[in-house]
Amino acid sequence: MVFDVLLMPPGSVKRVPLRAILLSLWALGAVGCAGTQSLHTPQLSLGLDLQNNLIVEVESGEALSVDQAAASLNKVRHIYVGERHGGKDYHQVQLNVLKALQRQKVDLAIAVEWLPADKQQALDDWIAGKIDDATFVHRSDWRKVWGHAFRHYAPILKWARKHKVPMWALNAPHGLARMVRIHGKENLPPPWKKRVTALNTGNAAHKAFVSKLFSHLKHAHPHQFHHRTQGKGFDRYYQAQLVWDEAMSLNLVKHLKSKKGQGKTAVIFAGMGHVAHGYGVPLRVKALLGEPFKIVLPVVPGQMGKRRHLLHKEGYPTKRGDLLWEPSVKGAQVALRQ
Repeated sequence: MVFDVLLMPPGSVKRVPLRAILLSLWALGAVGCAGTQSLHTPQLSLGLDLQNNLIVEVESGEALSVDQAAASLNKVRHIYVGERHGGKDYHQVQLNVLKALQRQKVDLAIAVEWLPADKQQALDDWIAGKIDDATFVHRSDWRKVWGHAFRHYAPILKWARKHKVPMWALNAPHGLARMVRIHGKENLPPPWKKRVTALNTGNAAHKAFVSKLFSHLKHAHPHQFHHRTQGKGFDRYYQAQLVWDEAMSLNLVKHLKSKKGQGKTAVIFAGMGHVAHGYGVPLRVKALLGEPFKIVLPVVPGQMGKRRHLLHKEGYPTKRGDLLWEPSVKGAQVALRQ
């Protein structure tokens, strides 16, 4: 959860003109980057819909229309859209994905990191229209268990209620990850020990991925994290990350295998650290469910040209996602036609 901000830049970076973006991405009809093959020229005229979404397929480098992207996503039962918590552009992409899939007549469910599974009843009552905003915030204990401003998430919640799309709370019991980070799994107080999952630490590649992120975070905030990195500090921090990953994976599979989940396609909203490369949740769910997945990586408007390094022909976990999705690029239609 704490690593999510590291994977995508904040929106404060200077905006790059779309003309420069397109030249950067597709100059001379091909895209190349270290360790990957050149990707052929995308059909630029198909790159945007009327809402000016710019979408690029990671493996081919092709620009897609929203309907083309939705058709690609519609081939799987679990679709992940990463987020920087509270980031307006990230949540806009999440909402755009929902709307695009709805146009494809997909039977949707929305699964979220935002709330622990024991707050499911509050979500059910919200979707049923039984409670208002204030009551939902109170019943879900939103400020305590999530903490990010409700207004950033309200458009998605209200869209789901309007269209009667069920929402599933996926996260671990509130406070469990913190207890694991402090004590480690082996030394948890008895009331917490029975609530923790296996915390399989045997995935060396995932551990290296989290370690790299942790090092960046420690460098950026040395005073905040110095006391947490002594001795077994990182091992416990990694265990805490697994608390979230494993709980969300198990809860998602439970919902998809349930009677109410039959025939549903789940769109999962979680921090980038739980989604990127498939490490955190997607690959776990694939192993448990036996079904493939897709990952959408939101891109801050004007930053697509700086995501060139994400284009990759290799599969997971080498590549970070399947689609790069940038919302509301002003003037993009004109730029594409010139």
